Amino acid sequence: MQSEVRFRWRQRPPKDILDEHKRIASRLRKGLQRELPARPWRARLKVTVSAEGPEQRHLVMWVIAPNPFDAFWAASLMGLFHRCVAAIEPRIARLVVTARKEPETGYTPLISWRFFGADTRSKTIRESELQGFARHMRWCAASAMDSHSKRGISTDLLMHTTNSPGIQWEAVEALVCHASRQSYLKCGVEEALSVLADPDDPLEADATGAAAVTRWKAIKRLVTKDRLDGFVGGQRPLRPPGSTARLDEIREMVAMLCGLTAGQLAGRDRQAPIMHARYLAAAIMRRATSRSLLEIGAALGNRDHATIINGLERIEKWRRLDPFYAGMIEQLAQIADDMGILMVPRLREAATRKLRAEYEQLEKSSPDRPVPQSRTHSGEGNVITVPFGAMRLVPGSG
Repeated sequence: MQSEVRFRWRQRPPKDILDEHKRIASRLRKGLQRELPARPWRARLKVTVSAEGPEQRHLVMWVIAPNPFDAFWAASLMGLFHRCVAAIEPRIARLVVTARKEPETGYTPLISWRFFGADTRSKTIRESELQGFARHMRWCAASAMDSHSKRGISTDLLMHTTNSPGIQWEAVEALVCHASRQSYLKCGVEEALSVLADPDDPLEADATGAAAVTRWKAIKRLVTKDRLDGFVGGQRPLRPPGSTARLDEIREMVAMLCGLTAGQLAGRDRQAPIMHARYLAAAIMRRATSRSLLEIGAALGNRDHATIINGLERIEKWRRLDPFYAGMIEQLAQIADDMGILMVPRLREAATRKLRAEYEQLEKSSPDRPVPQSRTHSGEGNVITVPFGAMRLVPGSG
């Protein structure tokens, strides 16, 4: 964790003010280093201090993460940040968690927490930032698919697929039929589908905004109800051939989210942030594809299965410790699964037709309102509202 001075004075502040801000930033950095739980991003956070308000009397603490993924993971600990800062430096009036601007999208997360007075905008700002981050993740996924398969998948199409129960159910039906042909089911296809569609025990849409029944939730439900072999359900290869994202696409998506390159994930670097991103990619590949540990290891730099197992165990540990992080993993896995669904021409055409119909309906109802374009971001984390809404993450305990 590093400390530096950041200011918004119209003129350069006096040297004594700068020195004071440096001392405050140093104290805050040391205090957070002691109090924050161990996380891969902790050592890479920068702490800066600036002044604002009338006569520059209020101090603002800036926590700058290396990339949007780490910024939102750090933002889940806002409550802990608040308690630490209030104890170390009571003059801090506002805390801002942010990250560097993404050069390709212009997206910059900016989550503000005001310590004094009533700030009615806090909840609205936080929800807007979560929506912006969800769209940024889909932009990374769509870009990864375009760079490898040239399928022209947009962020809006990915989001629409996630929130479309009809398309998800068609994918689930194909999965159940494939599992039956492979003799993985302990019952017939109709019985398995009736278990998933039981009105007395429905599957609810989760906090990520995904449709009620998705392929991953269907697998877990069938294993729980003893309709599917547990070992197969927890391992592979249930998804039909040609309906999963490619490993290099998932690797590219995770690398973009973590501010790295695909070459770094497949390289020999063992720095903590790179190793975490590598393990994260392995976890997404394991959940959203039908590939073996050896195949996943080959996609991440020819690593053996023991290394991949160790990485999966570490990711699972973070998931148990941090509900917000677990929500981010669920959302990334769902995006990767939707990438696979859109590999099926029939499902991709159906999703495209429904998305076009919603755009046409939006144009008729609001002719003066511009139809949102795919992969469109605006500065400071704002997003253009689309008719089917944006996904949200699981709120953290902070």
